[in-house]
Amino acid sequence: MKSTQLLQKRASSTVKIKVGRKTIGVITNGRFEKRARASRHLLRVVPGWAINVDILETLEQEAVNEIWIREIESGFVYVASLDDFRENGVPVFYPGHGAQVCLPLTYWKTTRKSQV
Repeated sequence: MKSTQLLQKRASSTVKIKVGRKTIGVITNGRFEKRARASRHLLRVVPGWAINVDILETLEQEAVNEIWIREIESGFVYVASLDDFRENGVPVFYPGHGAQVCLPLTYWKTTRKSQV
């Protein structure tokens, strides 16, 4: 797994999370937010959303409280706390993606993008 990088965006409180050259998501005001496509990124074996363990460590160091995943295809926003990942996450490993923690869908709150 390529190293996780934090990039401060100007003088604002937004921090980009990158793996290699690719921006994975951003941290703003204690919330990590990323965009994803369920057809490609939603896990099937353990139905849920996964985050790389290195990124989870970075989120803890940055005092993130909430994780938002904006699902592009349906328009849903999935929201969970970092504590939910610690307490209910399931370790998974996919070649090419490294060690991850999957939080099953039952632990996510969902809402429509327009309601956020």
